[in-house]
Amino acid sequence: MTFQRVEVYRNLHKGCFSVRALSGENKGRVIDHVHSITLTDATFVVQPAGRDRVLREGRKNVHAFVRGIITDEPFERGLPVRYDPYLNDAFVVTRPAGPMRSDEIIRNAKQVLMSFEDGHSKILATI
Repeated sequence: MTFQRVEVYRNLHKGCFSVRALSGENKGRVIDHVHSITLTDATFVVQPAGRDRVLREGRKNVHAFVRGIITDEPFERGLPVRYDPYLNDAFVVTRPAGPMRSDEIIRNAKQVLMSFEDGHSKILATI
């Protein structure tokens, strides 16, 4: 597999993740639909104008994604990451903090696993 830089976002219509190429002859095009993908050197991106549109219209649109390099390296373990445009303007990671849980904004991760399980998307990040 060629390891290329992509951006991955949740596809609401197909129940999977769409993978869009960031370089090469397919730059800007969706090159795959997957139920699981692992990325390295990842960046979490939320486009403010897209989020504002969601808040204004009450309809979701593609404005949040994870950029990174596709890898077949095994994913060891990670912390849960989520994004909800109605609650946050960025992706949030949940860190265990004693008996309490602590949420904080996440911008980058060494490795990210994105998967669909039982119809729900799941993102785990190694920071």
